Amino acid sequence: MSEITLNLLTWNSEETLVSCLESIAPVVDHIVVNDRFSTDSTIEILERYHAEIYQREFSGSFSEERNFLIGKTKTKWIFILDSDEIISREIQENLRKHVADLEKKGFISGRYPRKNYLDGELFNVEIPGHHRLFLKEKGKVRGESPRTIDLFWKIS
Repeated sequence: MSEITLNLLTWNSEETLVSCLESIAPVVDHIVVNDRFSTDSTIEILERYHAEIYQREFSGSFSEERNFLIGKTKTKWIFILDSDEIISREIQENLRKHVADLEKKGFISGRYPRKNYLDGELFNVEIPGHHRLFLKEKGKVRGESPRTIDLFWKIS
């Protein structure tokens, strides 16, 4: 079965990071983080999850920061998540199967919908799926939306 690495950007994320990691850590093989020199307990939390941590000053470009992480990732598949996001139980239960299905069909990415909550209440409709899961060799983040991923297709 192919391995999956979580790519995560952090900066003083202690308030949301544990929930994020508790939701995703059980279903990924590695966690690679680009941290902006957090001054809270973010690093200690990441160390508890055995994350591979890189600390860099923010370049001013989220896409540049995410592409840095893509370059540090050693697995075939990458899953992108923000430190204030959690994945649903449905994604937890099906992520590995989804990767196997993508590989079987020759697809290079998976899209997942997003729901926004405020104080535990859904406050807008579901946002259409974003590419969060993709083959390392086939994707690159562009623009300032963390979910705008250019996917490179090989036509044969």
